Amino acid sequence: PGVKLDEMDEFKVSFSKVHAHILMHNLLWIATAYVAGILPLVLRSVSMIFAILLVSSVTGKFLYGSTMEAIPFETGIKALMMYMYQRKLKKGKDVSRTNTCGDSQQAY
Repeated sequence: PGVKLDEMDEFKVSFSKVHAHILMHNLLWIATAYVAGILPLVLRSVSMIFAILLVSSVTGKFLYGSTMEAIPFETGIKALMMYMYQRKLKKGKDVSRTNTCGDSQQAY
């Protein structure tokens, strides 16, 4: 905190070690699922989550023109909400009372 970007020190990362750790992590959970006898269920679940995220991301990219994944499904959800909000504006509906950020985040 308080340090300018050009004053920060860069530290070297061993990309081969990072990739090796990721590979070992994935092999470990796959082996654990195999030993527990739930490998097909795990693979099916991972595939379904991947498919849902893919559809959400593509939907967001189509509706909004870019992706914004900080959390899963954010691209699709935000793009859909912005699309619906823009539709209200185009129809001439009064959106001045529309709470776009929720009561808990409302600035007073």
